[in-house]
Amino acid sequence: MKDSSLISPFIDQTTNESSNKIIKEILTSSFEVSRIIDNSKVKENIQIKSIILGNSSVGKTSILFRLFNNRFLKNDEISNNYEFNNLNIQINESKIELSFVDIPSKNTFDGVMGKSSTSCEFFILVYSIDDEDSFNNLNYWMKEIKKLYKEKNPIILLLGNKLDMEKERKISKNQGKIFYDDNDIDFFEEVSAKNGNNIDEIFNKCFVKIYKNYQILKKKGKQIKSSSEMSFEMSSNIDDKIFNVKKKNTCCDRLTIILILIDVFLFLILVLLLIKYGIFIFAYLFNFI
Repeated sequence: MKDSSLISPFIDQTTNESSNKIIKEILTSSFEVSRIIDNSKVKENIQIKSIILGNSSVGKTSILFRLFNNRFLKNDEISNNYEFNNLNIQINESKIELSFVDIPSKNTFDGVMGKSSTSCEFFILVYSIDDEDSFNNLNYWMKEIKKLYKEKNPIILLLGNKLDMEKERKISKNQGKIFYDDNDIDFFEEVSAKNGNNIDEIFNKCFVKIYKNYQILKKKGKQIKSSSEMSFEMSSNIDDKIFNVKKKNTCCDRLTIILILIDVFLFLILVLLLIKYGIFIFAYLFNFI
């Protein structure tokens, strides 16, 4: 489980007292997620790329379908289209556009994830509570995320799907919790794409964290800019004096260059005149002799 005081992946971990105050204000504030976009109140658009990972048949596509359409995906509706349309939500005055890429198996991991993951801010790891292999393979997915990101810290959501199949359960909730803690994952929940249990609630928590991270980055960016402007103003008098001296020197240099060019021009005219009249004089003397 990640420390909630770390605001990855959007900001660095270098903070001062003022930054910590801003972070605390945002972290302790509550925000509502709305699926209805009020464009009259939207002042900024935030685009987030998301990737959902897990074994085949754990219900990744069904989870996204439930998230988008609030109903269960029937078997005859399943397709091989791994990229969903954007999910638009609104938090305060921000419209957040989330695009999701569904990677169906390890076989397509290199081709799809290799191109999409380096700019991804949000990963969803899915296993099925009735499938031990799907749970064991979480180690593979986490290893690949860490390998691609190295120093980066994307938001990660771990989902144990098929909560409606409690009688066939092979993975306890405690096992999922241990994996969540050991791998520094942001959120964990058991869900059911079939009946919708816990889907909206856990995704809304993720969306709020994405929003908070973005706002912290934006506020820290303004703070850095303000500090730079302040430093510039403090040194402006010195800079002006230096600039004035350089400006005077530049004027003198330009005058010197102009005078040299005039001298060269006059010299060339003299040479041309000497050549022209020298030829006439030479011809005259030659004819005279």
